[in-house]
Amino acid sequence: MGASMMAPDFTHWNGMYEVAQHFYTDLIPELEEMVFRGAASGDDNERKAARALKDKMDEILNTDNHKWFLGKVDPKDAAARKEAAKKFNEQYK
Repeated sequence: MGASMMAPDFTHWNGMYEVAQHFYTDLIPELEEMVFRGAASGDDNERKAARALKDKMDEILNTDNHKWFLGKVDPKDAAARKEAAKKFNEQYK
């Protein structure tokens, strides 16, 4: 029938994946470019806006939900994830 890929769990997962993909691969780089251009501008208002944008990005990316993006994961958590990935991969050798 073709409806098997429209189950609620798939649509939820796919929607979350697309939101994350666009946030980290499109929006964040675009905002970083805006900060760079604003900081290099000769206009005081643009430099002030760039600083405010950078501060807000830092605030958001340093929350627990985004720290992984900056590589700020707790070493204990990182080790546990690495061990879990190793065990998972060993199942399929």
